Parts: sequence; structure tokens; C-alpha cells
Amino acid sequence: MQDEILKLTEVATEWHFGNQEKRQWAQIQSTSNLQADMVTSLDPILIAAILGKHSMRTSGKRPPPLAIANPQRLSADQSETLRALFQGACESSKPMYRLEDYQSAMVDCAQRMSSHLQDWEMISGKEEPLARQTLIWLLNAYGVLVQPWSGVTIGIRSIGGHKQFGLVANRDLVANQYLQELLGMVPCDIGTIPFTDLSVITPHPYTLETFQPGERRPYFGPMRFANHHCTRDNAMWCAVQDTWAFVLYITKDIKKGEEILVNYGEDYWEGELPLENTNQQTRGEDGKREKKRLRQKDRRANKKAILAVERASRTT
Repeated sequence: MQDEILKLTEVATEWHFGNQEKRQWAQIQSTSNLQADMVTSLDPILIAAILGKHSMRTSGKRPPPLAIANPQRLSADQSETLRALFQGACESSKPMYRLEDYQSAMVDCAQRMSSHLQDWEMISGKEEPLARQTLIWLLNAYGVLVQPWSGVTIGIRSIGGHKQFGLVANRDLVANQYLQELLGMVPCDIGTIPFTDLSVITPHPYTLETFQPGERRPYFGPMRFANHHCTRDNAMWCAVQDTWAFVLYITKDIKKGEEILVNYGEDYWEGELPLENTNQQTRGEDGKREKKRLRQKDRRANKKAILAVERASRTT
């Protein structure tokens, strides 16, 4: 799969897919440069507010958690204020079904939210223009999931008695297409605010800046709501060349109502398979053999990826 990602990355870079409005929206979003500390401050607050009514708990090594950091807690009234602003902005842009109306509504919403966050000292000491820029990006990205033109929406699934966010197809999705609305991003710097281990990713070699080997950064955006599955994955991450962005590529046909799943790879789980992938066939000794087989498969894929990068470097 890693070998395929390297091939697909160059295609994803050009954004020559989808309708013109979506393509322009994705290009603007993907070329943004956001700072890690600002993202890890605002992303958890925003998500907790606009999706706070959904019950979710995580334990152990599960798919990416709701928050990429430990956020300052909002009161119920504060959360409701932000939620009302977000819902009002999304509803106001729905009648025309135009991306330009949606983007304008998100800019206005970000301005209103930033004033509340300043009043509540949630972003105390941080530059207001930078906070507004970050809010605009986050609102644009997460707000897509409730827009009528989106191919996906956010859903809830139960994993071992816990509730977990997931991405569900809004309509039938055909294989070999990119979903611009499932855009992900990593910050252009590392930052100092701590973030959760399950919400980090290693930047791709095709990003704008150089980075140290093994350096990981928090990733954010609706792409991180795609859950993991070892065998039933139907999509994969593709880095967008010369940006800090990722996009989701559909590898198999997905019916309306089905969940969009990605194989995170063994390195993400540090050799441990997530609990939600165990079943009657993969428990006990069978489970041990299956884990060994998957580890060997990932090692072969990683070796192929390294060789592919070396070949690409020799030809450039």
C-alpha cells in the first residue's frame, strides 16, 4: 500500500479532479500554513463545542481520539454559544449550495468565535489574526461534514461498548477517486503544546519543508475521523505534494451508509492490533498467527516503499 501511495501522491498534488469549486476550495485549504501551538489550542475546543453532543469515550490504543491535546474545558453555556454560531453559519450557506457562500459564512463565523474565545481567555496571549486564520481553516474543514454537497458525513459507531466517531458515505462512492472534503493537515512547525500519541503522523517527503527522520506532528482535519481496519479498509491517505496536506483516496466502491476505513499500518499501533479488529476468527492462537502475518506484510510493504523512494531520488 505504501508503494501505491507514493505513485498516487503526484496525481493528488495537481488537484485535477472533482468539480471546479471543490478543487479550488481544496487547493486553498491545502496551501495554508498553520502553527502547531495554535492548532492544538483551538482544534480541541472547537471540536468539543460543535460535536460535543455526541457521546464518545476512548481507552487503550484506539483510532484517533476526539482531541489532539488536553483542551481547556468549556462550560456548557460556552459550548452552546460556539455550537449555535457554527450551526447558524452552516445553515445560512445551505440554501444556495455554493461553496463561495459556505466559505464566506465560515469567515464570518470565525470572526464571531474569535471574539468569544478572547473574552473567555481561551487564546490569551496569542495573536488574534493568527487565531482567526486557524479558526477559518478548522471551520471550513469540519463544516464540510454537514454540508449537503459532501460525499461523506460524520457518524457514530460502537467499539467494545464505547462510542467512536467515524466517516460514513453520504452517497455511493466509486473507487479510484479523491475526496477533497476529507482533507487532513499537519502544522508547518513542531510546537510546544503536548498532543496525544494517537493523533500524530510523520510528514511525507513531498511536503514543503525538510524535517528530521522520524519527526512526528499532530494532524487535524476531518481525515482523522476515518477509523482503522486491518482487512476491510476501502481508502488510504495520500500526501499532497509541496504542502502540509493529506487527502483521502477511495480504493474500493463504497455504498451509501457504509463506513470509510483506512489501514493505519503496524507502525501506528506499535505492533499491537486495535481491539476493534479482533473477532472469533482472530482470537487466541489464531489471533497470534494473524498478527504475525500482518507484521510480516507491513515489513514487506515498508521495504518496497524505501526502495521506491530511493528509485525516485535517483531519477530526480
